[in-house]
Amino acid sequence: MIDRHFRSATYSLKSLFRDEQRRILSQIIDSTIGEAEAMYRQVYEHHAPFMRFLSELHMPPPPILRTTAEFVLGTAVQRALTDQELDLDRIRMLLDAARHDGVNLDISCLESALRQRLNTEVEQWARKPGDPEGLEMVEALVSLTRVPPLEVDLWKSQNAYYQLVEALSGANQTRMSDAWLDHFRGLGEWLGVAVPQRSPEITLRAARQTA
Repeated sequence: MIDRHFRSATYSLKSLFRDEQRRILSQIIDSTIGEAEAMYRQVYEHHAPFMRFLSELHMPPPPILRTTAEFVLGTAVQRALTDQELDLDRIRMLLDAARHDGVNLDISCLESALRQRLNTEVEQWARKPGDPEGLEMVEALVSLTRVPPLEVDLWKSQNAYYQLVEALSGANQTRMSDAWLDHFRGLGEWLGVAVPQRSPEITLRAARQTA
């Protein structure tokens, strides 16, 4: 019935509207990339011990293995940085593996992904700075920006931190714990922002507003 009605016309993706073309092509591309990633990962995992052995002998790996390792490790780090449950230990392990194997990752892409994740966490923490878990997450991410070969511009985090430093002090404010203050000062050291050494009675003006 369809053949009789449409006179055996052949329709393809080109027959769809542009938005539908892009939607379906995105699904096809995602599936194709997933298959390619699985193949590359299998090759890398199979030859990773050999690449480490070559690295210990200060011998460069074959170009095909180096390219495979760059793709697999770089993709894994970027995906880990966007996961809802951030696994910092795994990210450090992947970066250490790349450094140990002599693999040059796409630093610009990794720094961009790390900067976006850090900015997101900083914004969430700034809305509720008294949350110790949020503070520790920001502190851990900032420390990750100092892991070679990463070097991320921290200006946005530095500005947010400085605003909180300015908010410290005053009466009728919410008192922060010693543990919070230790982490807060530690974050300041990572960011390169000096924090006055005050007593544990330091308070945070914004804490009550966002509690």
